[in-house]
Amino acid sequence: MGVTIRHFARLAFEVPIGPADADESRRHVEARLDTVQGVGLARLVAGLERSDATLRDGTRPQSGADAVRWLLEQLGGELEG
Repeated sequence: MGVTIRHFARLAFEVPIGPADADESRRHVEARLDTVQGVGLARLVAGLERSDATLRDGTRPQSGADAVRWLLEQLGGELEG
């Protein structure tokens, strides 16, 4: 059973971000999502697919893994700038 999303919105919220050394960077994420998290991920993927969003390498996010990468790039980029 798929998730039907009829409306798209932009959300703005605060995210607590701490310092991280390059040695502390994590390069792998594996997670089993509950229903609420799965719906959230589906909504993020659908929104990214319908936007002009791209990953750092220029590709368009098209999967849940891509959506997580895009989100983390946004957080990492905020710290660089």
